[in-house]
This record gives sequence, C-alpha cells and structure tokens, in this order.
Amino acid sequence: MLTIKVDMANVASLDNNLLAWSSLGAAGVISGVVVKNSMEQLGKSKSVVGKFVGPALFVGGWLVFLYAVVLGLDGGLGGLGGLGGLGGLGSDWIPKLQAVAAVAMIVGSVLYMKQQMAAGEDVAPYVAVLFPAGWVLLAYTIGIGGLDGIPSVAELTGAKSVLSFGAAGSVLLAMMWALPWQRKNCVVDGPGMPLFAAAWAALIAANSMTG
Repeated sequence: MLTIKVDMANVASLDNNLLAWSSLGAAGVISGVVVKNSMEQLGKSKSVVGKFVGPALFVGGWLVFLYAVVLGLDGGLGGLGGLGGLGGLGSDWIPKLQAVAAVAMIVGSVLYMKQQMAAGEDVAPYVAVLFPAGWVLLAYTIGIGGLDGIPSVAELTGAKSVLSFGAAGSVLLAMMWALPWQRKNCVVDGPGMPLFAAAWAALIAANSMTG
C-alpha cells in the first residue's frame, strides 16, 4: 500500500486580510482593463467611461494591490505606513521599494502606451521594455523578496515563486500577444482575458500566502 505523508507545517496557508486586499485590488485592475478595452472596441474610447472610468479603476486597483503587497511583505501587519520612515534604509525596505517601483513601471508604461496608441503613434521601445520588466520585478518581489542576494533553489521553486512568475508570464502573454491579436482581428472571445484573469488569480494566491 502506498502511503503519502504531508508535513502540514510546511503547507502554506492564505491570510484572509491579504486575500481580501489583494482580491479588491485585482478586481479594480481587471475591471479597468475590461472597461477600457470594451470602449476601444466599440469606438467609444473618448467617452467619459472610456477616458476616465476605465483608467481610474485601473490605477485605483493597482494602488490597492500595492497596499496588499506591502502588507504581505510586512507579514500582513504593517501596511503602507511602513513606507513613511526612510531614515534607516535597510534590507527590510528593499522589497517594499521594489514593489513601488514595479507598480510604477507597469502603470506608467500602460498609460503612456495607451496615450501613444490613441494618438496613432508608434510605442517607444523603452516603454515596451518597462512593462515586462515591471512584471518580472513584481513577481520576484512577491515570490522571493528583496534583490539583496542570490535566491536559493528552494526560493525559486517555492509555491509563491511559481505562482508569481507564472502569473507574470500569463499577463505578458495576454497583454503583449493575445489581446493585441484579438483587437487586430476583431476577435471577441479570445484567450486574452481568460489568461489575464487566471494570472491575477495566481497573483492573489501568491501574495496571500503565509508560512
């Protein structure tokens, strides 16, 4: 008879507080993307909903998710209040600053790319690089932590890392290939949004993990 033993001490659990904040932030981001893309496909990108509501949901969702990431880095206890005292910038601050930088790179590049596309201009190469770089940095921050050392094999293959980097890969696949392809070919029910939503589900789980 095959007996499988599971060491419950090493099984990650989900923190309800982190889960709630992460889910709220993700809902805002996903809603913003759906609203903005829908308005663009309907030819109403200059409407109030397309021009203001979509971007507001997107940016607001990212700010809430950033709060959730910093909460997670503080073990679910600290929150953004921990960003106030930068007098003693040590290793504890590195992942928090990484999170802020990653979100700024992602949000800034998306808003700028949308502006360039609306004006009929080609997307600047450096902007196209910032978006994937921001996602990789975010995945590393959530999955592993600070860029202050070489990660171990255990860190790279842990559940948080696998989910975080898997989410980043899915988002990049959705945003840089699937959704542009769908818009170009007028495809409504393509793989873009399912990939995007699945990526956020994985990211919510990764950021909510403790233990």
